[in-house]
Amino acid sequence: MSVEEAVYWYTQFGYAVDVADDKLLITDGLTQMLANSNKAAADAAKDWENPYDHLYNHLAKITSLQRERNKLEREYNALVKTEADTQETVTEKIKERTNKIREEMAY
Repeated sequence: MSVEEAVYWYTQFGYAVDVADDKLLITDGLTQMLANSNKAAADAAKDWENPYDHLYNHLAKITSLQRERNKLEREYNALVKTEADTQETVTEKIKERTNKIREEMAY
């Protein structure tokens, strides 16, 4: 029996037949329908684009920039607090030394 004859007889009984490199790939109708529907669904999913994707991307960008801003603000506030503590400490030490010098000059 030739390949053409085999294809003819299998298709007569409702089987789906593919020929590749002179080999027959025979599947029943249900399996072929499922394969075709899965392929169509995959193709449709590839072509489908969410119309709100650009808005989501903008929102994600805004959120990441807000996080970065908050981090920088925390670092700045910590530096300002440290600097203020340092300035107060230095001012207190200067006052103490000035008072000691005044006491020594008084004697």
